[in-house]
Amino acid sequence: MAILLLPFRTIGRHIRLYVLVNVVLYGLMLCVMALTMFFPEWNRALIAKVQASATAGSAGPSALVDQAYLDGDVLVAGTVTFLFNLVGGSLLATVPSLIVPFVGLGLLIYRFVLWGVIFAPVDGDWGFFFVHGLTVVIEGQAYVLTALAIVIHSLMWLRPKLYGFPSRRAGYVAGLKATVAIYALVVVALLIGGFYEAFEIIHILPAFDGP
Repeated sequence: MAILLLPFRTIGRHIRLYVLVNVVLYGLMLCVMALTMFFPEWNRALIAKVQASATAGSAGPSALVDQAYLDGDVLVAGTVTFLFNLVGGSLLATVPSLIVPFVGLGLLIYRFVLWGVIFAPVDGDWGFFFVHGLTVVIEGQAYVLTALAIVIHSLMWLRPKLYGFPSRRAGYVAGLKATVAIYALVVVALLIGGFYEAFEIIHILPAFDGP
């Protein structure tokens, strides 16, 4: 039971930082969304670029994700989405930060900016906005937790005495343990978000396109 509560205790000890990361990342996304409403060409250009990439049939992980959705298998699509987001989203931001403090935050900020542009309801598509908004909130929470883990580890590493550690090495190890604890919730959030996104795109969103 103590192991199951460890992620929540870790977040609880850094609750102000957790709230701040939520406000910064979700707030940034909403600000970019609002700005994109005044410059809808940003949204259309980004969507066109994504569609062109998919049409070109490029190889790689993104092509595997696209094919899973085309096949209409929620189990496969959800699994592939989860793995893609875990490796290409969370881990890709976290691992470099274990070498250079805070560096992975740039990738997460970039993701939230892109979401703000691509998901802005510039053409009045509020149905898609609200349905897919749940996916954005769930998966976004996984990336918020990833950012929190990066910040905690980096601070413990660079400022160990603030946390009561005698050396940077001790702070690094403690930060790594905190990161592992938080990642338990990152995995849960990405699992829920991945399978909801698969179900949503395959079964819910087609209803908004009409017969």
